[in-house]
Amino acid sequence: MSHLNLLPDEHVIAELRRHPLVVFLDLLLFGFLMIIPIMLYAFIYLANIALSENVLVYTFIILATSIYYLYIWMFTLHSLMDYVLDIWIITNERIVDMEQKGLFSIALSEQEIHRIQDMTAEINGILPTLFNYGNVYIQTAGEKERFIFKQVHDPKNVVKILSHLLEELEINTPKEDLG
Repeated sequence: MSHLNLLPDEHVIAELRRHPLVVFLDLLLFGFLMIIPIMLYAFIYLANIALSENVLVYTFIILATSIYYLYIWMFTLHSLMDYVLDIWIITNERIVDMEQKGLFSIALSEQEIHRIQDMTAEINGILPTLFNYGNVYIQTAGEKERFIFKQVHDPKNVVKILSHLLEELEINTPKEDLG
Protein backbone atom coordinates (compact mmCIF):
# COMPACT_ATOMS: atom_id res chain seq x y z
CA MET A 1 0.00 0.00 0.00
CA SER A 2 1.14 3.53 -0.68
CA HIS A 3 2.14 6.09 1.90
CA LEU A 4 -1.06 8.11 1.82
CA ASN A 5 -1.88 10.26 4.83
CA LEU A 6 -5.42 9.27 5.63
CA LEU A 7 -7.81 11.70 7.24
CA PRO A 8 -9.71 10.72 10.40
CA ASP A 9 -12.44 8.16 9.58
CA GLU A 10 -11.02 7.73 6.06
CA HIS A 11 -10.18 4.32 4.65
CA VAL A 12 -8.91 3.07 1.31
CA ILE A 13 -11.58 1.53 -0.92
CA ALA A 14 -9.39 0.73 -3.94
CA GLU A 15 -5.79 1.11 -5.02
CA LEU A 16 -5.44 1.00 -8.78
CA ARG A 17 -2.52 0.52 -11.14
CA ARG A 18 -2.27 -0.09 -14.85
CA HIS A 19 -3.25 -3.57 -15.92
CA PRO A 20 -0.22 -5.94 -15.79
CA LEU A 21 -0.80 -6.91 -19.43
CA VAL A 22 0.12 -3.37 -20.49
CA VAL A 23 3.59 -3.57 -18.91
CA PHE A 24 3.98 -7.16 -20.15
CA LEU A 25 3.34 -6.05 -23.75
CA ASP A 26 5.89 -3.25 -23.32
CA LEU A 27 8.46 -5.74 -22.00
CA LEU A 28 7.68 -8.08 -24.89
CA LEU A 29 8.30 -5.28 -27.38
CA PHE A 30 11.56 -4.31 -25.68
CA GLY A 31 12.64 -7.98 -25.68
CA PHE A 32 12.01 -8.17 -29.43
CA LEU A 33 13.94 -4.93 -29.97
CA MET A 34 16.90 -6.40 -28.07
CA ILE A 35 17.05 -9.33 -30.50
CA ILE A 36 17.30 -7.10 -33.62
CA PRO A 37 21.08 -6.41 -33.34
CA ILE A 38 21.73 -10.11 -32.81
CA MET A 39 19.71 -10.94 -35.94
CA LEU A 40 21.60 -8.26 -37.91
CA TYR A 41 24.92 -9.64 -36.73
CA ALA A 42 23.84 -13.17 -37.74
CA PHE A 43 22.78 -11.87 -41.18
CA ILE A 44 26.11 -10.10 -41.66
CA TYR A 45 28.01 -13.20 -40.53
CA LEU A 46 26.01 -15.56 -42.78
CA ALA A 47 26.26 -13.20 -45.76
CA ASN A 48 30.03 -13.25 -45.27
CA ILE A 49 30.26 -9.48 -45.11
CA ALA A 50 33.65 -8.58 -43.66
CA LEU A 51 32.81 -5.53 -41.55
CA SER A 52 35.14 -6.48 -38.72
CA GLU A 53 38.21 -6.07 -40.93
CA ASN A 54 37.84 -2.27 -40.99
CA VAL A 55 38.63 -1.00 -37.49
CA LEU A 56 36.66 2.23 -37.93
CA VAL A 57 33.51 0.44 -39.13
CA TYR A 58 33.84 -2.21 -36.41
CA THR A 59 34.23 0.49 -33.72
CA PHE A 60 31.19 2.36 -35.06
CA ILE A 61 29.10 -0.85 -35.01
CA ILE A 62 30.08 -1.56 -31.40
CA LEU A 63 29.36 2.04 -30.36
CA ALA A 64 25.99 2.15 -32.17
CA THR A 65 24.95 -1.23 -30.72
CA SER A 66 25.92 -0.11 -27.22
CA ILE A 67 23.90 3.11 -27.54
CA TYR A 68 20.96 1.14 -28.95
CA TYR A 69 20.99 -1.27 -25.98
CA LEU A 70 21.36 1.62 -23.55
CA TYR A 71 18.20 3.23 -24.94
CA ILE A 72 16.32 -0.07 -24.84
CA TRP A 73 17.27 -0.52 -21.17
CA MET A 74 16.32 3.08 -20.43
CA PHE A 75 12.86 2.68 -22.01
CA THR A 76 12.38 -0.67 -20.26
CA LEU A 77 13.21 0.78 -16.86
CA HIS A 78 11.01 3.82 -17.56
CA SER A 79 8.10 1.54 -18.45
CA LEU A 80 8.58 -0.50 -15.26
CA MET A 81 8.96 2.63 -13.14
CA ASP A 82 5.82 4.10 -14.70
CA TYR A 83 3.89 0.91 -13.92
CA VAL A 84 5.08 0.66 -10.32
CA LEU A 85 4.90 4.33 -9.35
CA ASP A 86 1.68 5.45 -11.11
CA ILE A 87 -1.13 4.79 -8.69
CA TRP A 88 -4.73 5.90 -8.24
CA ILE A 89 -6.33 5.60 -4.84
CA ILE A 90 -10.02 5.76 -4.01
CA THR A 91 -10.95 6.33 -0.40
CA ASN A 92 -14.34 6.93 1.15
CA GLU A 93 -13.52 10.69 1.20
CA ARG A 94 -11.44 11.45 -1.93
CA ILE A 95 -9.65 10.26 -5.04
CA VAL A 96 -5.87 10.57 -5.30
CA ASP A 97 -3.86 10.54 -8.54
CA MET A 98 -0.10 9.96 -8.15
CA GLU A 99 1.75 9.90 -11.46
CA GLN A 100 5.47 9.67 -12.06
CA LYS A 101 6.30 12.33 -14.68
CA GLY A 102 10.02 11.66 -14.96
CA LEU A 103 12.86 10.16 -13.02
CA PHE A 104 12.76 12.86 -10.35
CA SER A 105 9.27 14.30 -10.80
CA ILE A 106 5.92 13.18 -9.48
CA ALA A 107 2.51 14.80 -9.84
CA LEU A 108 0.04 14.37 -6.99
CA SER A 109 -3.58 15.44 -7.36
CA GLU A 110 -6.49 14.75 -5.09
CA GLN A 111 -10.13 15.64 -5.09
CA GLU A 112 -12.95 15.09 -2.65
CA ILE A 113 -15.54 12.54 -3.73
CA HIS A 114 -18.43 15.02 -3.47
CA ARG A 115 -16.80 17.20 -6.16
CA ILE A 116 -17.17 14.49 -8.82
CA GLN A 117 -19.56 15.65 -11.53
CA ASP A 118 -19.23 12.95 -14.20
CA MET A 119 -17.53 9.58 -14.70
CA THR A 120 -16.87 7.60 -17.86
CA ALA A 121 -15.40 4.13 -18.30
CA GLU A 122 -13.80 3.52 -21.68
CA ILE A 123 -12.57 0.23 -23.10
CA ASN A 124 -11.16 0.45 -26.64
CA GLY A 125 -9.52 -2.33 -28.62
CA ILE A 126 -9.36 -6.10 -28.79
CA LEU A 127 -6.91 -6.74 -25.94
CA PRO A 128 -8.56 -4.26 -23.55
CA THR A 129 -11.93 -5.87 -24.26
CA LEU A 130 -10.61 -9.42 -23.81
CA PHE A 131 -8.66 -8.61 -20.64
CA ASN A 132 -11.15 -6.03 -19.28
CA TYR A 133 -9.00 -2.96 -18.86
CA GLY A 134 -9.35 0.63 -19.96
CA ASN A 135 -9.51 4.25 -18.88
CA VAL A 136 -11.75 5.93 -16.33
CA TYR A 137 -12.40 9.63 -16.88
CA ILE A 138 -13.58 11.59 -13.86
CA GLN A 139 -14.82 15.15 -14.30
CA THR A 140 -14.61 17.20 -11.12
CA ALA A 141 -15.46 20.69 -9.96
CA GLY A 142 -11.96 21.25 -8.64
CA GLU A 143 -8.70 22.79 -9.74
CA LYS A 144 -7.73 19.72 -11.78
CA GLU A 145 -10.92 19.35 -13.79
CA ARG A 146 -10.37 15.85 -15.15
CA PHE A 147 -8.79 12.81 -13.56
CA ILE A 148 -7.78 9.94 -15.83
CA PHE A 149 -7.16 6.48 -14.43
CA LYS A 150 -5.17 4.99 -17.32
CA GLN A 151 -5.43 1.35 -18.39
CA VAL A 152 -6.87 0.11 -15.08
CA HIS A 153 -8.47 -3.28 -14.58
CA ASP A 154 -12.28 -3.38 -14.79
CA PRO A 155 -13.01 0.33 -15.41
CA LYS A 156 -16.78 -0.27 -15.25
CA ASN A 157 -16.41 -1.54 -11.69
CA VAL A 158 -14.29 1.51 -10.77
CA VAL A 159 -17.12 3.77 -11.99
CA LYS A 160 -19.60 1.62 -10.04
CA ILE A 161 -17.51 2.01 -6.85
CA LEU A 162 -17.32 5.79 -7.30
CA SER A 163 -21.05 6.01 -8.05
CA HIS A 164 -21.82 4.01 -4.92
CA LEU A 165 -19.58 6.32 -2.84
CA LEU A 166 -21.29 9.38 -4.31
CA GLU A 167 -24.75 7.97 -3.56
CA GLU A 168 -23.69 7.08 -0.03
CA LEU A 169 -22.32 10.57 0.48
CA GLU A 170 -25.50 12.22 -0.81
CA ILE A 171 -27.65 10.08 1.47
CA ASN A 172 -25.53 10.71 4.59
CA THR A 173 -24.73 14.42 4.07
CA PRO A 174 -27.16 17.31 4.12
CA LYS A 175 -27.01 19.49 0.96
CA GLU A 176 -25.71 22.60 2.79
CA ASP A 177 -22.61 20.68 4.03
CA LEU A 178 -21.42 19.97 0.47
CA GLY A 179 -19.34 22.62 -1.25
